[in-house]
Amino acid sequence: MQALLARRNIVAVGIIVFAILPTFANAYIVFVANLALMYILLSVGLNMLLGYAGQLAFPNAALFGVGAYTSGLLRLEFDLPYWITLPAGAAFATLIGLAIALPALRLRGLSSARNHRLCPSRPLGFWPLELGHLWRSRL
Repeated sequence: MQALLARRNIVAVGIIVFAILPTFANAYIVFVANLALMYILLSVGLNMLLGYAGQLAFPNAALFGVGAYTSGLLRLEFDLPYWITLPAGAAFATLIGLAIALPALRLRGLSSARNHRLCPSRPLGFWPLELGHLWRSRL
């Protein structure tokens, strides 16, 4: 019980430090802290899927990238505020995830669990790689 309370206290202190960090730190430290928090969020999601549920999640990182790219594109191209682009990126990644997951729920038997060639979520992990090869920047 003591270890659980100590862990909660450490998490609470970490949340408080990251919450007040932008008020006194320079832009670089805020940037690094923001990256750290994003990767913490991604690793907690992977821990829940791989560790507790025991499921392989190939498109997890790809959907994280889709949401981040959508948020960044809306911020740069349309000059929208961050607090609008953040939920928009999450919503777009959710829609892409639903478009992949809903047909995957219709699979039955061995094809849904073992055969990777028939798994509809597997190609999503390769989409960012293929788009990266085909992308032509306007900059």
